[in-house]
Order: sequence, then C-alpha cells, then structure tokens
Amino acid sequence: MTKHLFSRAFGSLAAAVLSLGALLYPGTADAHALWINMTDYHPAFDAEKALAKTKLYLGWGHHFPVDGYVSEEDFNRIWLTTPGGEEKTVKLETTGFAASELKLAEEGFYLIGVTRHASYNTKYRDAEGQTQSVKQDMTGLSDVLSSTYSQQFAKTLFCVGDRTAGVFDRLLGQTLEIVPLVNPYQLGNNTGGDLPVRVLFEGEPAAHVKLSAKYEGFSQTDESSCATMTDRNGVAHIRITHWGPWVIKAGLTMEPRGDLAGRVMTENYYASLTFLIP
Repeated sequence: MTKHLFSRAFGSLAAAVLSLGALLYPGTADAHALWINMTDYHPAFDAEKALAKTKLYLGWGHHFPVDGYVSEEDFNRIWLTTPGGEEKTVKLETTGFAASELKLAEEGFYLIGVTRHASYNTKYRDAEGQTQSVKQDMTGLSDVLSSTYSQQFAKTLFCVGDRTAGVFDRLLGQTLEIVPLVNPYQLGNNTGGDLPVRVLFEGEPAAHVKLSAKYEGFSQTDESSCATMTDRNGVAHIRITHWGPWVIKAGLTMEPRGDLAGRVMTENYYASLTFLIP
C-alpha cells in the first residue's frame, strides 16, 4: 500500500459523512449480497506448460457459497489483476451460476474485481393507497415510503502455485473496498488467528463500518462466524477459526450527496472479499 493513501486527513467530506451515517451489515433480509467464488483458490502451476487453471463463479443472494442467478448484463465490469499489476477483462461464459474459466500464465497473487450496475429502488403509495415498488428514484412521486441508490462490489484474492509471498494488498479502486493487511495464505494459526483488514470508501479509510465474516460451511444463511467493526483508521480484525474459503462483507448507508440529494433518501454501498485459509 502506498503510504500517502492512509496518511490523508480523516476530516474529508466523505469521511465525515461516513461517521455520521448509519452503518449496516450487508446481506440482511432486504439486501442481496454479491461475492466471488473460485473452484480452486490455490491452483497448481504447471511449469512445463507455464499454465494454471481455475474457474470463477459469482455468488448472489444470502446463501454462501451458492444462491441466486446472475448474468453478465448485471455488471459494469469484471476484471483480473495479475501478479505484475496488469488488468484483463473477464467475460462470463455462462448465465445462471455465471462462471468463467481462467488460464493463468504466471505464479503469484491474482485479484478479481466485480462492479455491479448501480440501482434505484423506491416504494410509494399510489392514489388508491396501495404500496408500489419501482426501479427508479423518487423524482415526481408523492407519498414516498423509501428510496435508495445502491451499488455493490466484490473482490477475491487467490494464489497460483507456490509463490505465496507477494502483493496481496493491492487496491482495485472500488468505491467500497475491503483490503487484507496480512497475507491470508501465510496466516499461521487458522483456529483463532487474526486477519486485520482495512475498509476504504472512495479511497479513504472508513471508520465505524460493520463487517461480518464466515467460512464456507459455517452457515447456509446470513449468520456469520465473526462480526466486528472498523476503528477510526478503517481497520477491523477478523477472527479466523477455520481453514478453507472465507467471505467478508461490509455495507454502509448514508445521506444522499451531490446530484443524488432530493432524488433518493439514502445511498447504500456493499462490498465483499473472498480468499482462502490453507
């Protein structure tokens, strides 16, 4: 991580809004979560062929690791970042449990980032007193019950081959982003180990953001094996209690800013990070 990123004054407008806004757990009953699954988070590297293979498939809903269906049209961008920092667009090959096979030509840490299209959701009462739900802001509507602008981001960290020492904390620049501060592939104690992470909102450390985390198999619902909150520097500590794939989720809501003011009642953002504890 670059030093100057975390040495910026926390008194910026975005940080001030965050500290005042109500902060939510992601994946609650009224909000689907987005995450990235890998068929193999640590694929072997064939030195003779200079090749490794794994597949990503996208999780959507409430049941980790597999729940609802998605399609490529749901997303602004899906991309792979190589160990050297090169970015490559990823195209989903299937719909439903949307997947893509990855052919990887070098060892080391890779990241995949996903940005879902932003959405508007508004509920209001019509002239007959019936509650209506529409995918738009509240402009021109009366008797509005709720109106939100939402966007979701997902990220995964996986390792190809035996090079488990490398750049694991690279930033993808997502609006809401979870960044591991310790290499999970070298975490020594997976039954009570500590994984510190930093949450960034618009590139700034986000204070007092709630996070939930769990390992694959802990629960098929939104129950988490660990719940925590970021400190004033945007840092939280995840208690690692099991080996295998993990997901961390973060979410926040705030008063609408800029051109969203007057068009919605709240801005909502959600992010996830998946990785492997060997």
